[in-house]
Amino acid sequence: MKNYPYRMRTLIALLSAISMVLFISIIAPSAALAEENISVSTVGALQQAVDQAEDNTTVTLADNFMFSDTAINMPDKNVSIDGSGLTWNAGTFTISGNGTGSLTIENFKFDGSHISGTCLMNKAGNGTVIINNTEIFDSSTGAIGIAATGNARTVISHTKIYNNESYNAAAAINISGNNTTSIEINHVTIEENTGLGAGYECGAIAAKFYSGDLRINNSVFRNNINNCMNSGITGGGGGAMSFHYLRGNISINESYFQENKTNGTESPVASTYDGGAIYIFDGRDGATITIDKTTFDSNLAYDDGGALLIQGTGNPGLTTTITNSTFYNNKAYGLTGGNRSGGAIQFFKNGGSSKMTNVVTSCTFTGNQSGNEKTTVEQRGGAVGLSGAGLFATATVTNTNALYIGNSVYDSTGEVNNASNYKDVSNTSTLQEGASNVINADRSAVPKYTTQMVLGTDDPDLVNNYSSITAGMDGEVIRTIPIKPEGIADNTNTGAGLLPEDQRGFKRYKDNGAVEMSWAKYNANGGQWKNLPEMVYRGVEYYEKDSSGAVENYFKVAYEDGEVTIPENPVRDRYVFDGWKNLETGAIQNDWPFVLDDNIIFEAQWRAAEYIVIFDAQGGSAVAPITNVASGSLIAEPEEPTYEGQTFGGWYREAETTTMWDFTSDKVTEDMILYAKWMPVPRYTVTFDAQGGSAVAPITNVASGSLIAEPEEPTYEGQTFGGWYREAETTTMWDFTSDKVTEDMILYAKWMPVPRYTVTFDAQGGSAVAPITNVASGSLIAEPEEPDYEGLFFEGWYKEAGTITPWNFAADTVTEDITLYAKWSKVLLYTVTFDSQGGSEVVLVVGIIPGSFVTEPEEPTREDFIFTGWYKEAECLSPWDFRQDKINDNITLYADWEPIPLALYTVTFDSQGGSPVESIHNVNAGSVIAEPEEPKMEGYVFNGWHKEPEGFNSWDFENYTINEDTTLYAKWSAISAPETYTVSFDSQGGSPVEALRDIPGGSTVKMPTEPVRDGYKFGGWFIEAEALTAWNFDTGRVNGNMTLYAKWTAVPTENGDKETHETLMAENRSESSPHTGVFSGASISVIVLLVMASGVVLAIRVRKRKQD
Repeated sequence: MKNYPYRMRTLIALLSAISMVLFISIIAPSAALAEENISVSTVGALQQAVDQAEDNTTVTLADNFMFSDTAINMPDKNVSIDGSGLTWNAGTFTISGNGTGSLTIENFKFDGSHISGTCLMNKAGNGTVIINNTEIFDSSTGAIGIAATGNARTVISHTKIYNNESYNAAAAINISGNNTTSIEINHVTIEENTGLGAGYECGAIAAKFYSGDLRINNSVFRNNINNCMNSGITGGGGGAMSFHYLRGNISINESYFQENKTNGTESPVASTYDGGAIYIFDGRDGATITIDKTTFDSNLAYDDGGALLIQGTGNPGLTTTITNSTFYNNKAYGLTGGNRSGGAIQFFKNGGSSKMTNVVTSCTFTGNQSGNEKTTVEQRGGAVGLSGAGLFATATVTNTNALYIGNSVYDSTGEVNNASNYKDVSNTSTLQEGASNVINADRSAVPKYTTQMVLGTDDPDLVNNYSSITAGMDGEVIRTIPIKPEGIADNTNTGAGLLPEDQRGFKRYKDNGAVEMSWAKYNANGGQWKNLPEMVYRGVEYYEKDSSGAVENYFKVAYEDGEVTIPENPVRDRYVFDGWKNLETGAIQNDWPFVLDDNIIFEAQWRAAEYIVIFDAQGGSAVAPITNVASGSLIAEPEEPTYEGQTFGGWYREAETTTMWDFTSDKVTEDMILYAKWMPVPRYTVTFDAQGGSAVAPITNVASGSLIAEPEEPTYEGQTFGGWYREAETTTMWDFTSDKVTEDMILYAKWMPVPRYTVTFDAQGGSAVAPITNVASGSLIAEPEEPDYEGLFFEGWYKEAGTITPWNFAADTVTEDITLYAKWSKVLLYTVTFDSQGGSEVVLVVGIIPGSFVTEPEEPTREDFIFTGWYKEAECLSPWDFRQDKINDNITLYADWEPIPLALYTVTFDSQGGSPVESIHNVNAGSVIAEPEEPKMEGYVFNGWHKEPEGFNSWDFENYTINEDTTLYAKWSAISAPETYTVSFDSQGGSPVEALRDIPGGSTVKMPTEPVRDGYKFGGWFIEAEALTAWNFDTGRVNGNMTLYAKWTAVPTENGDKETHETLMAENRSESSPHTGVFSGASISVIVLLVMASGVVLAIRVRKRKQD
């Protein structure tokens, strides 16, 4: 080995040991942090942990965490803060910054009673804030504030926000003015929140000039109140949600709004105390509101819109779509004097030129109320009121498949107006009985229908109704109102385009309203159910009792694909129940439970005791008995017996033939004998008096009560026979099909003179035509030979000189002297053109005389099509009949084609990481396909569909055809950062380093050439001049202009081992790890131990050297 000087060898050994220790201390802590969560106990530690966290790190609050005002920077990674269920009761919590990652705040409880300011505030300019499994309560300055900007998103899930207050802002979730960011609320409960102040948007959720996308899913809003007073423009409306100048999009799905209300109890009523649950004041600029599968229950507005006040303005204005939703027991008192307050909804159009579209589809409205005992005007629209401001400014609404029943309005005396024809919608009194909607079914004082007839009860209520759709943090079932089986809402809608599902997500068929039901009807078929409890219909089973308390029909109610079971068996005297017959299959149904498709009827089958019926002919021919007669059955009438000289008079219960047996209604309930009744048969003669006509022979030996055949008609010169009559005066005509002979009688002939007429023919300039004379009244006449007129074409005979009405020689009869007039026209020749509509050319036919036929041409041909005939119009609706249709003008005939059936293919769309796109099936060979909706992928722009995954060849949807099963591939381009920045380098005494410019936001930078400084060693680049936090060039991203500072370490002198050791120890205490920012205690301990070991080795070497 080389013989280095002693001090040099000592220094090399020491530096080697220190280098190894530094390597271990840098690498080991970083690996440990990546594998485990971080627990913190102070706000500062929390802030630093989030700043330095790796992707998918969870920072957990320790049990001894000290709460205070907290400001967290939005990270570039996905980081979670777990509150461990602790109660945060001191200081606000604010998120800001432009990080591109996400920050999840979960398992927190914010007690706002000791927090000054909004408990939780999102001020980020990018990234996503996720609030999950958290409670926020008892705040007097608001629970959550969203003042986010840019591309920031806020997601609130499985969270409960309750018992909060605010002043001039939303108590639960306050959205900053002019906010454009996306907000999503899922499975959240917002209840018992109160807005205070004056002239501001103070619903539980509120915003002004919001133009982002707000999506509310499966959430509950209950008992929220806006007690903010009116200041002249706004204030006090929308207990759950109030939005002023909405410019964005609000979507509410599968949610529940209950007992929210406006101001009106805390101050005198004002015109803005509208929308008990939701208040939209001037939706504009193309804003949209979409509500689906949501129930509004018992919300209250002291002015208009018990549940919703929707006001639109401007053009483009506001589009509101409400589907599959239930409005129950909402009230609008209308106390500022309007008369179309809308117990559930008021649509208000602000200005005649404003554009406002309102669509209500498959919704149920019941129990809603417009007005109260203080009303001084006649209210209209117990469910929906339509109003507006300005000329032609009344809002409109389109109802489809909707159900309105049991809504009420008040009159000007403060009484319920039962006689009103406007209990449902303010602008219509027309009764609709189910074909498109059920509206005004209970209009007027004597309504055609009642609530019981439509909903099965006079007191409907919200019930679970088989639904599994839940809302809120606690998973409450969203309740609905069932309809009555066989009512006017059941299976009556005949409209097209009904929604595929109802409010509960079940298949929809033809029911009106928010819910679709299927039922099984059990008909007792002569039996009955007795002693059933009084019916309280709640959507599961239904029956109606008769006056004796018995039930004939029993319904089990469910939904398509739902199961029903059999009810308790009915009873029937003298019968045994044998089961339920399925009237669709005709067989006894043995498999239960039964899975419903649509409605079905089961009929009780009975087996009765068997009896014998004996027939006593009482002297007539024998009649066989009927045996094995089931109790309560009808019997067929046997063949009549005979008795010489007697007429059979029917079967009777007694031998004395007093009470006749009715085979159509009398039923056998015991063994019995029926007795024949006989009557002697009288015989009569009918004589015919022809009264001057030819003789007619009499009919003799006519049995009493018999019909007679009509004889051959007599004749009388110059007379018309008019039938046979009972009197010589021919007053009462004899009907040979029904009149019966009951005595000897004479029938008299009736005669009428036959009028004769002359028909004259006026040729109107043509050759003369002889008249037809002596034409019997009511006769047809033969068409005479056509007259001639040089240069003109004869078109026929007409009833008037103006030749308007043609005479039909096949049908018109002569009833008076008449003149018929010839009609003439110039001789024209017509042309028939044949349009083959894509087929081979067909030559036109010219020179056709008017009124002539045209010969059918040879059929054209067309590739891949079959010719089906010639038609009168291009749409091929009316076929041309070459044997009957005549040419009276120039015409074009059109060919009709049917495509030859082609093969069918499937087109699959591979979005390559984007949102899924449904395949297109059954595509005809050679067809083009429509371009589907574009997929989405965060951070990328969609560049169209291509034939291969690499995206070389794009697909032309207008020209490319499908000739095999095909897969198309999405092509994406990453979204580039919008800004660039400059990184400057302060070498702090070292050689200058040139700044790096035009660095894209979010990018890393390469480390520049190291600077040099005499007597110092370069130690890296740091964020601060004090060189506390090292910059990591591999992972650090530039999101703004910044300066990095050089760190220097003095080069050690040859002052001995002690000086070297102390210098290195001092440096280790001050330096921080490039990866973790701090030395761990374990790292320092290892360093000390290794240095001590090095000292021992050196001491041994020194001692050995001295010995040498």
